[in-house]
Amino acid sequence: MPSASESVKNALVTMRRHAPEKKIVIICETWFTGLLPFKLGADLPEGFTELPKSLGTSILPATFASVDTGPMGTALPFDSSESGRARNIMLADLLAKSSPFKEVTAYRDKMLRACGAKRDVSTLFNGHDKVITPGIFDPTWVCHDTILQMCIPSLDYPYSDWPPYAKFGGTLPIKLRDPDFKPPSWFNQITSNSATLGNSPGSRAKKVVMVTQGTVAINYSQLIIPTLTGLAERNDLIVVALLGARGSSLEGWDDKGTAMNAIVVDYFPYDEILPHIDVLITNASYGVFQHSVVNGVPSVMAGSSEDKPEVALRAERAGLAINLRTGTPTPEAVAAAVDKILASSKYKLRAEELKREAAEFDALGTVEREMLALIAQ
Repeated sequence: MPSASESVKNALVTMRRHAPEKKIVIICETWFTGLLPFKLGADLPEGFTELPKSLGTSILPATFASVDTGPMGTALPFDSSESGRARNIMLADLLAKSSPFKEVTAYRDKMLRACGAKRDVSTLFNGHDKVITPGIFDPTWVCHDTILQMCIPSLDYPYSDWPPYAKFGGTLPIKLRDPDFKPPSWFNQITSNSATLGNSPGSRAKKVVMVTQGTVAINYSQLIIPTLTGLAERNDLIVVALLGARGSSLEGWDDKGTAMNAIVVDYFPYDEILPHIDVLITNASYGVFQHSVVNGVPSVMAGSSEDKPEVALRAERAGLAINLRTGTPTPEAVAAAVDKILASSKYKLRAEELKREAAEFDALGTVEREMLALIAQ
């Protein structure tokens, strides 16, 4: 936080010095803490009488405390019934009194004071008329003039208390191909089995399954190895395992011999391979979730850390995924979920519906429009 707020101050002073006539809007990810001190009374940068408007872009599940859901991190299903709301309010109050984040909260407040904040975090909620105790993740939400939740409405819950300053920003589009991209030799195996390229189901030798644990949670024994094990004997499938880091290898698996139907790759662009995938197996990171939507790929999700259980719940509710409700599924559970998706057209049809909704939303245009709206205020 001290480094982030100092960076904001230096950037604003430099911009004002070199372009004093220009209007400024700050765009940042919603968990960025560098604006909090200024929102809570810290001295403004030289040349400013008020902080410029800020646009927060949220690239994780919505983190405001809602009466319709359990506190962020509890991974409880959406429940806006009378009993569900009573549960949610009770849990929010309980966590406020005995939060596992107490030490984090205390340290955050210490850093705020060190950065010159003169007011308490609780003052951010004045005027927001919340009937539920705010959680630790709320302050970075309420400190912005506008929040863009970077997904489409179908990928989150129908909150009754969705904040008036928050809007859906849409799902980022598929990245343009790197002009230097050269498909590796194994990629022909994938495209020759691709429904995307017009191969009819009868002419396709195999279905293609991809498994990834993203780029952060890369303990391969949690998901990649169970997937390779559970699908190892399947001659109707090609299984592509993306390890998520250049130069990585599957230690502990190599000794057993790679499954005959598996292609293990250290790193590869998601948007190059996902159009050719029938089922994506993932530990439910928000980024991979978004990639699966814009490419129209149904998923099997197995996540238990960070925001991943919350992501899996949303994907399941949207009809895109089977949620295994664990970060360490058995090989049998993975195989059963893959079979369930392949046996029913409903998952692929729903994935295609979400893909069309995402394409129509125009995420980049939405970000630009909301930025210009703040500048015009």
